[in-house]
Amino acid sequence: MSGNVLILAEHDGKTLSASVYALVTAAHCFLPERIDILLWGSELSAVAEDAAFIKDVSRVLTAQDKALAHPLAEDITAIVQSVADDYGVILSDVSNTGKSVVPRLAARLDVQPVTAVTDILSSDTVKRSIYSGNALATVQIHDDKKIMTVLPMGFEAADKRQDGDKAEIIPIEVSQTIKTVRYIKTEKENSNRPSLTEAKRVVAGGVSLESKENFEKLLFPLADRLGAAVGATRNAVDAGFAPVDAMIGQTGKTVAPELYIGVGVAGVVQHVVGMRRSKVIVAINSNPEAAIFHVADYGLVGDMFDIIPKLTDKI
Repeated sequence: MSGNVLILAEHDGKTLSASVYALVTAAHCFLPERIDILLWGSELSAVAEDAAFIKDVSRVLTAQDKALAHPLAEDITAIVQSVADDYGVILSDVSNTGKSVVPRLAARLDVQPVTAVTDILSSDTVKRSIYSGNALATVQIHDDKKIMTVLPMGFEAADKRQDGDKAEIIPIEVSQTIKTVRYIKTEKENSNRPSLTEAKRVVAGGVSLESKENFEKLLFPLADRLGAAVGATRNAVDAGFAPVDAMIGQTGKTVAPELYIGVGVAGVVQHVVGMRRSKVIVAINSNPEAAIFHVADYGLVGDMFDIIPKLTDKI
């Protein structure tokens, strides 16, 4: 089986996801003969150049086609499958794309995927998060081909090349397949705040904020002062206080910022699994028995409607 590693690289058409740099570092744990990056989309020139200048990346494969302006999991899976024979290891971020593509790809290749990998101990042994992040399992992989999703916050970001050299950029053919699903639309909130999964600071709110107006009135000014992203619990999202892409937790996004501030966040396990890797956790809640205080580095019990405006003014 090939000793090459393929990284499925996510991007917004202009900028590579920060997870790509972490995945390159993770790839080194397999002692690869070659590390390649795969990109897909309708316009890849900018992100392909960025990927080509990541240290130790040998080749950047580009699947570029107008039909991939809004790629779906089925499209991406077919693209990865077309080049999979050349790779012994295929890595993806633990993202919506990774969670959708990796199981499909593994089924097509008759391989058992390994998900939510937190550490790579050797070329065939990894640690992965289980039971909603409450435990870690050490897993030995017996398949010759290894396909996995990796939690990027466990790995340092790879460096950029300093020698001026760059990886080879190689276009690959995009085959047209019969569509079983179709793209309808993307709903995206326009914001100058950083991406939730890549932010160094995160301010998150819970359902006890009582309304969307309170959520925005209290959290947005604080987040803007801190240069932070804004997140929410599942209940806050279900109540309509915040959009779905702001949800942190088991069925939402995983964050690992330097600073996490939870405002009115109860701390149920489904939310905690998505933020427990934050370096510093601050909890502000009127309930002294709230579960969030068990994982917080700093806790403040009091009326958040009084505390947050004062905290914002002090920053």
